[in-house]
Amino acid sequence: MKLKPLLVYTCFILTTLIPSHAEDICPADAEQQLYTMAQKIEAGQQSEIDPVLNLARWAIETCPDRAHAQALAALLMSSVLQTATDTKTFSNYLTLTYRAVAQNDIAWKGSPPSIALTTLDGSNHDFYGYNYASRTYQDSVLKGLVRLWQNEAPHPLVLGAEEIACPFTLAKSSKRLDDELVFWRKVAGAREVRDRHTLIRSRLKTLHKACPAGKLEISWALANSYGNDLIRLTDWKTKNHRNEHVRHRYRRIYCARSAR
Repeated sequence: MKLKPLLVYTCFILTTLIPSHAEDICPADAEQQLYTMAQKIEAGQQSEIDPVLNLARWAIETCPDRAHAQALAALLMSSVLQTATDTKTFSNYLTLTYRAVAQNDIAWKGSPPSIALTTLDGSNHDFYGYNYASRTYQDSVLKGLVRLWQNEAPHPLVLGAEEIACPFTLAKSSKRLDDELVFWRKVAGAREVRDRHTLIRSRLKTLHKACPAGKLEISWALANSYGNDLIRLTDWKTKNHRNEHVRHRYRRIYCARSAR
């Protein structure tokens, strides 16, 4: 399977995946190895999937406490995801991508905002890993969850998997949580997504269990979803301000109960 040019844009359940590298210790140049691979994909010099997948998987397993390495691994996995030809493979790749993003977040505390890396032409480049990981989360992970749902193969990340790792520590990444909640609000308006309200609430309930630090924000999003359904299902012929009043009251009740 050939790779497309790299687009710059879980639970820890794949424990049977074994890194292809022999080292068990993350080397000092791990980020450079990953960045060079990403550069080669972008330049059209790397088209085979296996070396890319093996390198990304090795970094995810071997360098979990290196935030920029995890961001680069997630970036490589976003390219690998594009090569999946069946649902099971896509789901497995998505799990690895999610794991890299979650580890990027966990490792971010104390990490420098950028790391100096060398491009293929020998020039220096400051790589801002957190931004890349967040973009990959939006463009590859969250959209991938919708794709699997549409294919009637929901990922454990929307089914309340107990092993799920929170992708937001919230010490740094409340914006990443905010961005995800915005994403699901947009999905709520996408009529082409089948049974979208069930998908959204399943994902939010999974996050609610996994991310206690974000409990209030997630509860509010859940309440808003139920409030919108309340209006839609009862088909009330009321003015817009009345509908908003109903949503507001429902959110207050739901959040108060969730906080207990």
